[in-house]
Amino acid sequence: MDEQQFKRINFFRGFLTTERDWNAAEEYHVKKRMLHNHMLHGPGVVPGALQGFAVRSRGRGEMAVEVAPGYAIDGQGHDLILFEPVVRQVNLGDFEKLPATVYVVAKYVEEPTDFIEYKQNPDYKGHRRIIEKVRVDLSVAEPDMTQEIELARFHLTSGCKRILDARDSDRPGSNELDLRFVPRAGIVGSSLAPATLYQFSQVIAAGRQVFSVLAYQKKIMSAGVVLNALVTTEMLMLAGLLDHRTFFEYLRSILLLENDVVLEVERTDPELSKRREFYNFKDAIRRSLGELKDSPRDLDFMARLISNQDKCARALEPVLEGLIVTPDEAMVEEQRPTPETLAALSVYSSLTGETESVKIDKLTLDVVDMIDILDADSEERHKFKIIDYRDRYRTRQQLKYPDGTEVRDAGVGYEGGYCEFEIGNLKPHKDVILLMRMDYVHGDWKAEVLVNGERDGVWLCEGEDRVHRWRNQPYLIEAKNVNDTRLMLRQIPVTADRDINMFRIWVMQVSDD
Repeated sequence: MDEQQFKRINFFRGFLTTERDWNAAEEYHVKKRMLHNHMLHGPGVVPGALQGFAVRSRGRGEMAVEVAPGYAIDGQGHDLILFEPVVRQVNLGDFEKLPATVYVVAKYVEEPTDFIEYKQNPDYKGHRRIIEKVRVDLSVAEPDMTQEIELARFHLTSGCKRILDARDSDRPGSNELDLRFVPRAGIVGSSLAPATLYQFSQVIAAGRQVFSVLAYQKKIMSAGVVLNALVTTEMLMLAGLLDHRTFFEYLRSILLLENDVVLEVERTDPELSKRREFYNFKDAIRRSLGELKDSPRDLDFMARLISNQDKCARALEPVLEGLIVTPDEAMVEEQRPTPETLAALSVYSSLTGETESVKIDKLTLDVVDMIDILDADSEERHKFKIIDYRDRYRTRQQLKYPDGTEVRDAGVGYEGGYCEFEIGNLKPHKDVILLMRMDYVHGDWKAEVLVNGERDGVWLCEGEDRVHRWRNQPYLIEAKNVNDTRLMLRQIPVTADRDINMFRIWVMQVSDD
């Protein structure tokens, strides 16, 4: 065949064919298939085909390796198909210098067969078929993928008595089979049942929620890596690249990353690491890692791994209750307080220690927490304290709101330093409104606000009123910064020579009803 172009045979009436025509026609199809393999799949073992060309030690104490049936493509595009297992003896005398790296390689070979010779005319003879075969060799030369495919390698020493399977597949020792460098041919499409793929997608979705909370809210850095791996696996599944041939390797990578999360939690969060839920989380991960070394990679084992992964994700849900946002919750468009809402709340005069909810415009706001300043129990529950102040004083006032409502209350004022307190009963990922009752005759101040040690914004009090002196000075913590059921706040005055007074602090969130 002309190497520069492809020519198909074209039959027509009266075309007298010869053996040359028929051989050229067959060669055309062989070359086209090789081109397809070479350009669209690349050289390597095809995962999951037959028994994957798996190389194992012989279980009889032999100096030999056994190669299981498999399918591979070499660098020229030849199909290498081994239908029966092959055993290769390892003879130390065959190698001139030890220690040495020995490669187990598969090569494509052709062998003419079915020879026939016609007695009536001896000129008519030849092989009626050509067998496409695979030869498995042991070699100390590094494999050339255009000619052969590596199936395994091992570091052979002079005192070797037996070739073994690796105890640690990531770090094989001397005389142990090393499968880390086996090339994989490109494949596409999944042979897994739709029900299995759907089940695994649900497990990935649950894992994404749990590891997202661990990474971004609990600050477990390694959980962010797991989250990325789960997202990547989900993308591979959607692209049709996750099936029996790739599932076990993908999941093994995820399990190793999840084990890093276990180690980080044990190192940095002793309280969580002692919880029963964390033990179940860790047990599901390590059980799967242990079984991956020895269990046959069949559909039953796949189902067991998916079940373990589901247990891993579900185990921590009770610990993270309230922090996980379900997809349905994320899709709900939440009503949010506006500047007009905050302005109306600032003059709302009916707030008391018994207030449960407030209706402003079309919003219903639930009072989820309240700090009663100068009440010892309330201050202790909320870890309320004023630190490094230049001046601090107590005050009791009977003042009016702009609507004329008169209220008597006691509070505290301070200048310099900062005020710190904790609020609770929060629903994560929802806006939080703080209303601080104050004597508005002492207005015109600014204070920086930190939430859990991170700068959040500025609490701003503009203007003053010498007649209607009560105001509920508002401050909004946006939903993106509400990442737990409890938050520690710090109020740091930044206006020089100006004190801040406070009598009571209400904590509100938009009602779910």
